[in-house]
Amino acid sequence: MLKLAVNLNNDKTIINSVSAYFHYAAEGGEPARAGYKLENLIKATAGRVTLLSKDFAKCIGDDENGWTFVVCGIEDDSPALDKINALFLNLSRACGEKVYMLIACKDRVAAGRLAWENENRCIDIQAYPKDGQWKGLLDNAVINLKSLTSLFAVQNRIIVLYGYKDFVKSSCVQVNYIYDTSYHGTIKVNGKDIPVISIKQMLSLKNACILIGLQEPGHRNEAEKFLNLHNIEFDYLENYTIKTSTLSIGDMVSKSLVCCWDKWDNKLVYAGAKQQKVIYHIQPFNNSVFGNRVFIGKNFNCSIPQNTYIRIRSSKNKVVIEDNVTIVSAEIIMAGGQELRIGENTLIGRNAIIRCEISHQLFDAGTKKVLKQKRDIAIGKHVWLGEECYLLSGAKIGNGAVMGARSLTSSTIKANSLAVGTPASVIRENIIWSRDNFDSKKKTLYDCIDQDGLKYLD
Repeated sequence: MLKLAVNLNNDKTIINSVSAYFHYAAEGGEPARAGYKLENLIKATAGRVTLLSKDFAKCIGDDENGWTFVVCGIEDDSPALDKINALFLNLSRACGEKVYMLIACKDRVAAGRLAWENENRCIDIQAYPKDGQWKGLLDNAVINLKSLTSLFAVQNRIIVLYGYKDFVKSSCVQVNYIYDTSYHGTIKVNGKDIPVISIKQMLSLKNACILIGLQEPGHRNEAEKFLNLHNIEFDYLENYTIKTSTLSIGDMVSKSLVCCWDKWDNKLVYAGAKQQKVIYHIQPFNNSVFGNRVFIGKNFNCSIPQNTYIRIRSSKNKVVIEDNVTIVSAEIIMAGGQELRIGENTLIGRNAIIRCEISHQLFDAGTKKVLKQKRDIAIGKHVWLGEECYLLSGAKIGNGAVMGARSLTSSTIKANSLAVGTPASVIRENIIWSRDNFDSKKKTLYDCIDQDGLKYLD
C-alpha cells in the first residue's frame, strides 16, 4: 500500500489539494488513463492523509510492503542536503526503505542548488508553487515514482528477453538470457554474447523478470497468455527502452519544477524563474543515453529560445550554465561523456554552435592504436562569443575574453583577449568589454553602467 504523509506548515488548503489529487487519480484521472501501474497503490491513499509530527517514524508506521510518499514544504531558507539525507534515512528505516520524498522549497534558487547536489532519486527537490497549485509537482512525482517502481522491479533480477526479433538495443537494463524459438546458441547484444534458452530453462529460473520484446499484436498476446498461465511476472521491453524525448524548460517553471529526472537517470535542473522555451532534447544516435546532468543557473536569459537547443546524444555528459548567462540563440550538442561549463555573466550571440562531442574515433594508421582526442569545453566568466561562433571539443576560453563573429576554435583563448578568425587567433590582449550598447560619448569603462569586466581581470 502507498501511504501519504504531508507536512506543509499545517496549511489545510494545501493538504486538501494533495489529498484531492490522489482521489482524482484513484477515480480514473489523468495518471491512471496514462497507464500508471500503481493504481491499486494510489487508491489506498484515499482518505489517508496524515500530518507529519516531530517523530516521523511514529507518524508513518511500519508497512514494509509498499511505498511511503512524503510531501514536505519548506517555508524558510532551504536546509543543507545532508540534513535532508538524514531525514530520508530515518524515514527509510521506519517504513521498510521504500520512501519517496517531495521537498518543496520557497526559494527556487536554493531548491535548484539542492536538486543539483542531490543524487538520490527518491528525494525529489522542487520549488514551492507560488499559486498553491500542486498538480504540476504531483504529476511529475507520480511519473518519477512510476519509473522508480519499474526500476526496483528489475534490480538484482535475472532479465530474460522474450522475443528477440523486435529487440531495441538502446535499453537501460542488461539482458541475461533470450527466449526465442527462431534462434539457438548465443546472440551478440551490445558486444556481449547472450545465451538463448529453452522454454523449460526459462520456467526453471528463480528471481527472473521476463521482458516481452515482441511488437506484433498476435505474438505479443500469445506471450502474455503463456506467462499468465504459468504465473510468471513480466513487463514490456519498451518500458526500459531509451527513446528520443524533448522538454521545454519553460514548462518546468509553469509547473513549479526545478528538477526533471527521467527513468534513465538523465537529470535537468533549472534554477531560473523565467519561462524560457529552450528545448532540452534527449536524442540517442548510437546506443543508450543515461546518466546525463544539465544545470542552468539563476537569471538565465535566452532571446530566441525557439532556436536554442541542448541536444544530448550519448551517456554521462555534463552541462553547467552558471548564473546570469545570456544566450541569443545557440545549439549545444553533447556526446562522448564530455563536460561543458559556461561561466557566469557570459554573453553568447546569435546562432552560436557549441559542439562538445566525439562522434567517431581516430586511429594511428601504423600502430592501429586509438588517438587521443580533445575533450570538454570550458567557457570562462564574463565571456562574449560573437554571432555564429563555433566551439569544438577542447576549446578553453579564458575569463573576460571576446571571440569575433564566425570565429572557430578547439584551442585555448587567453583571458581578457580578443580572438577572431577560423581558426581563431588572438589579435589583442589585455581588454575589458561591457554589456552597454555602443555609445560614442562613452570614453572610458567608468562611463558604462556595466563594469563587471573589472571583477574578472586575471
